[in-house]
Amino acid sequence: MKTQVIGVLVAVTVLRLIGLILGCWYGPFIYIVIPLGVLYLSLDILTVFMVYASDIYEWEVGEKVSKWAWIGGNILALIGLFVAFIFYLVDLGFWGMTYYPIHICLFILIIFLWAAIVVAIVLILKSFKDQPDYGERRGRKAKKNQDYEGLSNPKNDPTLTY
Repeated sequence: MKTQVIGVLVAVTVLRLIGLILGCWYGPFIYIVIPLGVLYLSLDILTVFMVYASDIYEWEVGEKVSKWAWIGGNILALIGLFVAFIFYLVDLGFWGMTYYPIHICLFILIIFLWAAIVVAIVLILKSFKDQPDYGERRGRKAKKNQDYEGLSNPKNDPTLTY
């Protein structure tokens, strides 16, 4: 499950990077394309790191907050991609897009990015359901630490008074 999520997130990141590069061909929109593209790329990279390192590190809140921020940002991205999809179909038409190859490349990229984002959102939501809560993970760790008999265990420390 984890490798599937990382694979789809990497695919979304690569498609966004390609979209950022292709979006720079539009002069007036470059002031919108670059900041939003970099913001989405940074959220993608943060989410890939959080999913990859979820077994190594245990964050109290950061993991879920970053995933929910990623999902919220991508819902806004899906709305923006839908508007761009409609713009390309209404303004240019399918045959009008073939006049300049950049238009048909962006149209195909929008379709693939839409599908990849929807699959990634579904996989991330499924990983929320399969992942134990932080309190449960911490409770298991605390029970494991109570089993040893060292001086660092508060029950065995003679300097502590209760």
